[in-house]
Amino acid sequence: MRKRFRYQAARLILAITIILPLAPVTSHAADPTGQVPGRYIVKLKPNVKVESLRKAAAVSGELRRASRLKVNPDLKGSENWDRFYLYQSADRAVSPSDIENLLGPNNIEYIEPDYYIEFFDFPIDSLFSNEWYLSNTGQTYLGIERIDGYFNDTVTIKQGTAGKDVHLTSIYSNPPAETTKVVVAIVDSGVDIIHPQLRGRFWRNSDEVADGIDNDHNGYIDDTLGYDISGDEVDTSTFFDPPGDNDPTDVHGHGTHIAGIIAANADSAGVVGIAPWAQIMPVKIRPNATNSVAAAGIMYAVSAGAQIISISWGTPWESSMIREALEFARHNGVFVCIAPGNTGGTERFYPAAFDSAFVVAASNSDGYLTYFTTYGAHIDIAAPGEDILSLRATGTDMYGDAGTEEFGLRVVDSLYYLSDGTSMATPMVAGAAALLLSYRPDLSLDELEYFLRLGASDIVDPFNTGLNLPGPDTISGYGNLNIEASLFLVAGGS
Repeated sequence: MRKRFRYQAARLILAITIILPLAPVTSHAADPTGQVPGRYIVKLKPNVKVESLRKAAAVSGELRRASRLKVNPDLKGSENWDRFYLYQSADRAVSPSDIENLLGPNNIEYIEPDYYIEFFDFPIDSLFSNEWYLSNTGQTYLGIERIDGYFNDTVTIKQGTAGKDVHLTSIYSNPPAETTKVVVAIVDSGVDIIHPQLRGRFWRNSDEVADGIDNDHNGYIDDTLGYDISGDEVDTSTFFDPPGDNDPTDVHGHGTHIAGIIAANADSAGVVGIAPWAQIMPVKIRPNATNSVAAAGIMYAVSAGAQIISISWGTPWESSMIREALEFARHNGVFVCIAPGNTGGTERFYPAAFDSAFVVAASNSDGYLTYFTTYGAHIDIAAPGEDILSLRATGTDMYGDAGTEEFGLRVVDSLYYLSDGTSMATPMVAGAAALLLSYRPDLSLDELEYFLRLGASDIVDPFNTGLNLPGPDTISGYGNLNIEASLFLVAGGS
């Protein structure tokens, strides 16, 4: 469990305005509680014979193995995951106690609703000067001026404070060995697999062939470069468990923007990523994004060999299944960084609220926390998250609705997109972790987290309101991501 730090100005924080999330979130008006109607995650106790339970369940609903959930049996803790099932009933009023009575309380370890999750949207390359977060000399850059109301934001020219970036540019002249390949899984809306700035950046499953056969026997057919865990758009309230497929193409844009932040090629065109030597593993969990789908996405990434997982989504409701998936990742040495949300306050979203999470707040080009970031004692470090220029998935516009004044507002040169949110800050840290592992593949998970925290630049006054909080604090954690400092520590500096 991470240490927490006190500060003496708590009363001042109460004056900070709470704002609505900037990012578009998944909307499910059919059930304002956020639950998939009539669906529950059921974890059975060890050695329970499920066939007899299925006969009982058939009276009022259906009990099925969580079909998306397939785990590499060679990994630590894999034996735990064959006890997860989904219960679906046409009766939307069915409760956990109803299911427990039906299946027998002595057979069940726990039952929890299957909740929908929300996505926290919001060097020589030709657009490099607009990537203030990589090199901030105080130059002007493209940004978005947010105006109260709908469909009235505008593009503007902004200017930051010199030096308030992730301290990376010196690394580009001294890249890691070409043989070092770090795999970063993006568990999100998929990735545009034909984007020109991601050529050569995709992880390839060398044990799988696109021939309609599960060659590597991992339970996923033809997953040659990731997988669509979600399946196509359906009404999950009536369709039990939509099947996934081997096409993780992004039709929303969120995952592609994240992929660009992490690993866009340094190829003299457009933008460049934090770790343009990393390999991207697309794990698509949208549009049918629920806790059970997200947990399956995490498990796929770990089982397929990802060393880092980037998560830019969450839910206000705690999920034991997600917690166990994160513990599984940790037990197998996988670094998971998570966005806390865009509430402008201290609300807790899961999985960021779990003690084992590595949580990333969003900062701006002046080195302070953004006005929209969720903050608090669960934050580890901050990273740039406002006016972030990265890749655009073909034909997508995350913020603009066709026919409105904001349609196309954030699109830059057709292939690039301006976005805001802790969703953008989190992959900054995923990319930084990939860089550290590129130079030191022997780092343990605890060491990796330690060097990221210790290398961060302290934010003494997180919101530029007159606070004086030297050292780690319960607002911005250890401070702003500083890749150069972390690499210095990794190399044995002090």
